[in-house]
Amino acid sequence: MVRTDERTGVEVVQLTTRDVMNYHQYCYGQWITGDERTLLYFSPRELIRQSPVDLWCVNADGTDSALLVEGGLWSTISPDNSTVYSGVGNRVVAVPLAKDRSGTASPPIPRTVFESDTSSLFLINAISRDGRYLFCQTVAKAGGMTYTRIDLRDGSGVELVRTQSIMHLQLHDGEPGYLLASVIPPEMEYGIYTFDFDGKDFRKLPFIRSTNHYASLGRTGYVITSVHNPDRKIEIARPGDAHAEVLVEGPGFWHPTSDESGEWIASDTNWPDTGLYLIHAPSGRHRVLCYPDASCGHPQWTHAHPRMSPCANYVVFDSDRYGGISHVFAARIPSELKSALREGTE
Repeated sequence: MVRTDERTGVEVVQLTTRDVMNYHQYCYGQWITGDERTLLYFSPRELIRQSPVDLWCVNADGTDSALLVEGGLWSTISPDNSTVYSGVGNRVVAVPLAKDRSGTASPPIPRTVFESDTSSLFLINAISRDGRYLFCQTVAKAGGMTYTRIDLRDGSGVELVRTQSIMHLQLHDGEPGYLLASVIPPEMEYGIYTFDFDGKDFRKLPFIRSTNHYASLGRTGYVITSVHNPDRKIEIARPGDAHAEVLVEGPGFWHPTSDESGEWIASDTNWPDTGLYLIHAPSGRHRVLCYPDASCGHPQWTHAHPRMSPCANYVVFDSDRYGGISHVFAARIPSELKSALREGTE
């Protein structure tokens, strides 16, 4: 289903149709294929409490929606766009991501690549650019959480950090061999850190007002975060910097996301919700891309959680604008809007 945003004229594609709480994997992670063709989302089997949730895929034009992994949790797509790795309880499974899913009657049979005796839940947050390592945020059976790395060459896994808290684990594209997360490192204080694939060299970001919503600014080495109201800003810093700098200010930015180049940022807004913005990072110029009209309530699927595609051709977001049922949408980014923001013209 395609509609035009009445206030901006931007084309918005509704990607999901089942009358359940469909939602995507938030504003970070490698769940959009590098060619921007396909993306992942979650969909409960029934519109009831405690319904099992499954992992689905769909093309960015709304075609070829298909069930991928029953009970699939946080997942990532391989760099060659051929395979999806998903957590299913204490297992990590792999399934092929077929280019043509028309007529598919049943999900592919998952292949177990790793199983843990010490963790009860695996979230597959990222994969190295060479496709060798999976990076997982896990719930330990003994309590607390771990950062676990899985080597896909031999199927081995190792717990590298055990902590009381680790969230929003993601690849830090600006520094090869590094990750980004909000975490309590061993014998250190809670904060937003980068650290290497071995779970060492923790370097804190100087974000003292962060909403805990952040992302790498593409491959520039910088990290961006929204800050708490009433500041209404997005701040920027590199690991080890003494202070964060203001990148842009204006509306109440909430969940920022960047393309791979670091030129473009998308962010929803909250308190109040004034739309989903496209931001030109070098200049700070910004304009509303579309209006998600999400209710922004307590459940996470009521927030837009925008995620920009790798080459900044569209932004994926969630919205419960239609009768309280959450769906996944993709807003196309017009080239004319990019040109106007680059050049500072209206």
